[in-house]
Amino acid sequence: RVEPQALATAADCPMVVIPPNTVAEVLQLIRISIDNKLDPGKLHDILKEERELQARAAFVTAKSAFQKECPPIYKIRHSGEGTNRGGFNFTYAKRSDIVKVVRPFLSKYGLSAGWSVETDPDGKAWRTCTLKHVGGHSETSRFPFEIDNTGKMQGIQKTGSGSEYAARYTFMDVCGLVAEDEDE
Repeated sequence: RVEPQALATAADCPMVVIPPNTVAEVLQLIRISIDNKLDPGKLHDILKEERELQARAAFVTAKSAFQKECPPIYKIRHSGEGTNRGGFNFTYAKRSDIVKVVRPFLSKYGLSAGWSVETDPDGKAWRTCTLKHVGGHSETSRFPFEIDNTGKMQGIQKTGSGSEYAARYTFMDVCGLVAEDEDE
């Protein structure tokens, strides 16, 4: 990674402010660079930084429009663990229900989401959700999960339960959404 103080700024070459969009603009920038004895590496850094800023701005604009239009996510599922058995009684929004509501609005604004699972060297499992924009910028949310060893599930279900929980929370987090109770 190049340290920010090593990057050229617009002041290094005042005419180079907007990234090139056409071959003619690229040639003009090369000519300006040569005429001003600007290091081609600095020109590259300026253009790369500008493209990244534009991609991030497009992402933020799209995410904001998505959040404004996305309908509420309601907790309509029940835990099934009644308090009469010494367990919990709560409602939640299942990931498939959330995605069903949200996906059309993500697509409308050029956004998409995907998940991955990683295990660190200490054996801790992490679920990551990445929200991507067609402009190239992406953001992630990462959440650790544990295997449920309560004895209520078998085999892969123990891992799947924690992984699914983490997937649901990372998705809501990276999208900037909060699930509501139906009566809110």
